[in-house]
Amino acid sequence: MKKILFSMLALLLAMGGASAQGPTTVFEVDFSSNPPTATTGSMWINGSTTYPGTVKIHNNTDQINIIMLGIYNYSDNKYLPIKPETGSFQTGDTLLIAMCYNNSDTRTAAADIYADNGTTLLFTTAPGINGRTESGDPVVEKFVLEQDADSLLIGRSSSATTNTYVTTLKVLRPAGGGAIKLTPDATGKVWTLDETPDYDLDLNVVYYQKYALKEIPANWQVKVDGVDKTAAIDGDSLKITETAQVLLTPDHPERVKKVILVDEAVLVNIDGITLDITGCTTWAEIIARNPGVIRDDVGWIGSNHQGYLVKNGATVFTSDPYDPAQQSNYHWQLQ
Repeated sequence: MKKILFSMLALLLAMGGASAQGPTTVFEVDFSSNPPTATTGSMWINGSTTYPGTVKIHNNTDQINIIMLGIYNYSDNKYLPIKPETGSFQTGDTLLIAMCYNNSDTRTAAADIYADNGTTLLFTTAPGINGRTESGDPVVEKFVLEQDADSLLIGRSSSATTNTYVTTLKVLRPAGGGAIKLTPDATGKVWTLDETPDYDLDLNVVYYQKYALKEIPANWQVKVDGVDKTAAIDGDSLKITETAQVLLTPDHPERVKKVILVDEAVLVNIDGITLDITGCTTWAEIIARNPGVIRDDVGWIGSNHQGYLVKNGATVFTSDPYDPAQQSNYHWQLQ
């Protein structure tokens, strides 16, 4: 496992006089008040790009108080900053957030959470519900901080295509002030909980990504982390993990001129146009990697027609990140 992190959300017990030690609330907004007020910690609603209001949910029947988010822009102060009552947010703190939108059409409403430096994106929420057409409550998401932060900056995500309304905003700190750790044994295969608290725990596990080493020449010996894996080669490929130490021994080393590693091409198709996105994280990088296929001087699409790219109906800009989870929602809008 690459890293193990526990996030904790207590379920307070009130049966038979028993109670459980739960997490501490270090920030919370009371949405029952109008305007919503930070009852623990502090926040700043600037009144122009973030402002209080109301929205209807439950198939457009029940009105609730919300905080409207403008599109996040650090240099223009277009964000909602939140701070704990004292000190800073800590590693292991859990942010609880929910949002929604209200529109007769299907849109996307989501929030971005940034670190206090204004540039480090920590978390992007899933799309919120449509209060006009859906009957359920806005879904509360949990995000566990993996680094300390003096404050957190919240704004409407660049992926959002309509007004985004926050309906829940709270930060909890686990009992003991941080995440409870697990300790691996000498083999790294058995993990022991350092302490057992008297409240529920959520286990978040991140695994090493598996890859393949391909086009291994015949009769070469391959050791992975000191273990001979030559017999495990399937055709010319061997599965490895992202941290593996690989030793290649040629059958005739005197004949080997050089050995290089190259990325396997990652191709995507958008409305019949195939793009090589290997190693790309932004659309500017994708444009640079596909000269003559798409360009940004006269729109997006090159060759014999001209247009621009949209995602869920919203224009995609060259500075925007490429979102593989939204691949099916990218389309060309011809001019």
